[in-house]
Amino acid sequence: FIGGPSGGWGGGYEAGVHLHFLAQHYDNLPDVMIFTQDMPAEHSANFFPWLRCLKPETLTFTSFSDIFIQDRVTSKWRHKSKNLGAVVEQCWRNMLNAFHLGELVKPRDEPHMSGYCCAQFAVSKAAVLRYPRESFCTARHLMADGVGNCHYGDLDWEILSQNKSKEGIVQRDSQTFNKHTSGAWEHLNHVVFGGQPLMGHARTQVDNCLNFRGNDQCPGSPANNTAMCEELIEEQQKGATKKSP
Repeated sequence: FIGGPSGGWGGGYEAGVHLHFLAQHYDNLPDVMIFTQDMPAEHSANFFPWLRCLKPETLTFTSFSDIFIQDRVTSKWRHKSKNLGAVVEQCWRNMLNAFHLGELVKPRDEPHMSGYCCAQFAVSKAAVLRYPRESFCTARHLMADGVGNCHYGDLDWEILSQNKSKEGIVQRDSQTFNKHTSGAWEHLNHVVFGGQPLMGHARTQVDNCLNFRGNDQCPGSPANNTAMCEELIEEQQKGATKKSP
């Protein structure tokens, strides 16, 4: 499902298209879904090799990217000429609130995230259905609605980590600057679908073994060979059993 830069739900780039699909087809979703951007191989050279190696029977969520973003903050978008930091933070908070995850960022704290970039991922139907359709409709409305605005009215300055500028003006979304609306989606996929904290972790071999077939069965897979994967998964399950009360 590919998001475009303009027109229809593509006004929110890939976020608009992805969220519209999930809201519209919520009652008739396939068991596994693949979401991507236009020209996926340009964002991740692994996209097509890994795509054919997916393991749908145990897959929950995985990114196709090998670019791991470490400790990114919303003030990254705060520039002298384009003060977008507060708008980006508002977008992130709105996205989290849509999925009832707003408590992950306390008022006046600046959001920090670590995770894989680029909104190119596979997700199971079960992971999507952890949320009601309303969440996807709310996120679609905030992130897209055909024009890419992720917030309406004045920003929620009482909870943002950044203060209002002296001029009282913050650059809002436009067709020139609205990529940060879809940016909220791609920076938070691991939280919404992967169940990770904002400061997510890099994928482990156990993750790869659960989400992809072994590289002996599917050349190009990020997972170890099948026998090693079975051992890793068994070890993880034994460890989880020991921790259980």
